[in-house]
Amino acid sequence: MDFLGQWFLLIHNWIQAIHPALLRVFIEIIIVIGISGGAYFLVRVIYSITKKRLKTISTLIPTVEIVLTSPLILRILKLIPLFVACSLIPLFFGQSNLAHLLLTLGKLWFCLICARSFAALMTVFYQIGNQYRGVSASPQKGIFQILTVLAYCFAVVGIIAIISGRNPAYILSGLTALSAVFMLVFKD
Repeated sequence: MDFLGQWFLLIHNWIQAIHPALLRVFIEIIIVIGISGGAYFLVRVIYSITKKRLKTISTLIPTVEIVLTSPLILRILKLIPLFVACSLIPLFFGQSNLAHLLLTLGKLWFCLICARSFAALMTVFYQIGNQYRGVSASPQKGIFQILTVLAYCFAVVGIIAIISGRNPAYILSGLTALSAVFMLVFKD
């Protein structure tokens, strides 16, 4: 770990020696994107190797095949470069306005990835439920669709809270009051 710290310090000192500030920021952004992209590439390679190994198990357990063919794992894997980038941003940019902007964009991206991953998880649950006899007669598709819509609604509330800098509870209470007003106005 000491080697990595020295290596990072050497790169950081080299970047700080660049005099045009705009060029320095551009190089720092390229480095963060490159390291995050490298992390994503490494995770994808590990995932593809693991997926090939799990294909042999999927003939025995059909649930594994559903999970492997769904976009759930790929959507969750998109969180890894996001975490790498969000951990590198304070190291490169410190407490600047650009660091705050980039971290805010990372939080927004996190909300979207979580909502999309939850939607993929609901699809996996639906497909697994359809494999078993008797479950397909239940109203599970509607339940999973409602849960997916709720996940996207929570993601929108989270995005609004991040952009406005408010607590999500305030936004939800405001939506509750607004829905009460609409119920009074449109009660007939």
